[in-house]
Amino acid sequence: MTPSAEPVRSALAVRAARARHLARAHPESREALEFYAALAELQRSFVDSPGVISADAARVPFAAALDADRAALLVPPLLAWCRDEARGGVASTLLARPSTSRPDWPGVLSRCWISGGPVDEDLDDIDRFLAEAVLQPFAELAATGPEPATGATPARAATGARCPVCGGLPVVGTLRERGHGAARAFVCGFCLTEWPAARIGCPSCGETTFERLPVFRADEFRAARIDACDTCRACLKTIDLTVDGTALPVVDDVATLALDLWAVAQGYRKVRLNLLRL
Repeated sequence: MTPSAEPVRSALAVRAARARHLARAHPESREALEFYAALAELQRSFVDSPGVISADAARVPFAAALDADRAALLVPPLLAWCRDEARGGVASTLLARPSTSRPDWPGVLSRCWISGGPVDEDLDDIDRFLAEAVLQPFAELAATGPEPATGATPARAATGARCPVCGGLPVVGTLRERGHGAARAFVCGFCLTEWPAARIGCPSCGETTFERLPVFRADEFRAARIDACDTCRACLKTIDLTVDGTALPVVDDVATLALDLWAVAQGYRKVRLNLLRL
C-alpha cells in the first residue's frame, strides 16, 4: 500500500515553523530560512499528489517507487511559485542564473531519483533545485512508509557514507546522546533518512587519521560545527543535539550558513549541497 503522507506533511510543517523561529534569531540567514519555510509549505501540498509514489511503494525497491511522468507535472507550478517568491533573496538568486538546459523532466527526475539526488551534469543550478525540491518530499515518503522501500546498492551501503535507503550523500551530520557519550549519524540530503556513522571518519574519502580531520566551531553557533578533512578537502556540518535538543538538523544547517561560507573560503568543499543549493 502507498505510505500515508501525513507523517511527511507533519514533518514539513515542523521544519517550516523551526525555520521561521530561527529566522528571527539569525538575521544573517533570514532570507534563506524564510524561503525554506515557504518552500516546505509548498512541498506539503505536493506530497498528496496522487500517483507520484507507487501503490506498491512498501514492497518495491526505492528506485522503482516513483512515477516520473506524474512527478514532472509538479515542476511548472514550482517554477511559477519561485517566480512569485523572487522579490529578493534565494529565489531571485536562483532565477538570476541563466538557464542553460532544457530538461526532459520525466527523464531528469527519474535519473535524480535513482541517483539519490541531482547529479546530472547537464543540469544547471536552477534545474537541480527544481528537481530536488519536487522529489524530496516523495523521497522522504518512500523512505518512511510502513515498510520503507530499500534500494541502495551493496557497494554504496557498505561504505557507510551513502544512505542505505536511496544511496544519497549526507547533507549534515548529527550527534545524539548515547550511553555515556554521543553517537554520530549522517542525514541523507535526498530522502532525509538518518543512519549511524563511525564516530571519526571522512564521509567523502574515508580518512580516519585524527590529525587529518580538524573540527571548526564558532562561538555564535554553539550546536553546530564543521567536520573537515585535510586529505580530500571535503567538509560536513554536524549539528550537536546534546547541546541543543530542539535543533532540526536540515533546518539548522540553513541557519548556520556562515560556517559553510567560512569553510569554503578556507578551501574546503561541502560533501553535498543542501536543498537550496548552498
